[in-house]
Amino acid sequence: MLSQVFRPVTIGLACYVICLSAPASAGSEPYVNAANYTSIQAAIDSLPAGVKTVWIPPGRYTSVSSPTKFIAPLRFPKAAGSTAVRIMGAGPGATTLVAANSDSALCVIRASNQQLENLSLVGTGVTGNGAGILVESLGAVIAHASVRNCIIDSTSSWGLYVRGTSSPSDKLAILCTYDNVQISHPSSGGAVRIDRTCTTQYFSNSSFGQFVGYGAQILGASVSFTNCDFEQGDFAPASNEFVYLDRWSGTTFTHCWFEDNRPDTTVAF
Repeated sequence: MLSQVFRPVTIGLACYVICLSAPASAGSEPYVNAANYTSIQAAIDSLPAGVKTVWIPPGRYTSVSSPTKFIAPLRFPKAAGSTAVRIMGAGPGATTLVAANSDSALCVIRASNQQLENLSLVGTGVTGNGAGILVESLGAVIAHASVRNCIIDSTSSWGLYVRGTSSPSDKLAILCTYDNVQISHPSSGGAVRIDRTCTTQYFSNSSFGQFVGYGAQILGASVSFTNCDFEQGDFAPASNEFVYLDRWSGTTFTHCWFEDNRPDTTVAF
């Protein structure tokens, strides 16, 4: 619906007034405001040609929130062959999507060039199968997906799960970027899992803490962590290794911090 599309302009006072409620980081890109739809998924599915950005204003979105609901999983893009989608909130803590089902991922990235930015994802805090963000291909290789400036908290399973296949010849996720992502309190699995057929995943300026299971379980090749923090606080739960590398190659940790403040524990890497 073109009536739901906002196109920031750059003339006089009108620009100033419009941009007060516009996502500043959208620049001159047209965008759809999720608040004008019954659900965030409906806003994604209704993106017209030439528009890729869905703006989610400040607020706490649940399965019963009004006028706009968040019903997990949030899937993007709508279908195979769709163009890039950019989901953008007002900032972590300002825009918050809250799960109602412990067995459903909160967000599923399904194709190349998808972007998720500036929001918080909060799980049920109950053990289940639901990851915070699931990167899972619709069939083709996923390349250049990105997650930036996001908080992922209290998920039922992995905070971030990049899912591959059983065939080592299939590279289902490559060259994906995760910057300034904070993952804490996953109820099972751990903070991050990269499957064997997924390679060249880049993490920077991110933190992983208060986890059950692993801080990061890496099965894929050429995964890098730069300026990242793995930390368990005084009252963090019992866990497995901070980092578990299984038949990996080319994985690097540069300027990373590992700290365990729990009493009577021995950290294993």
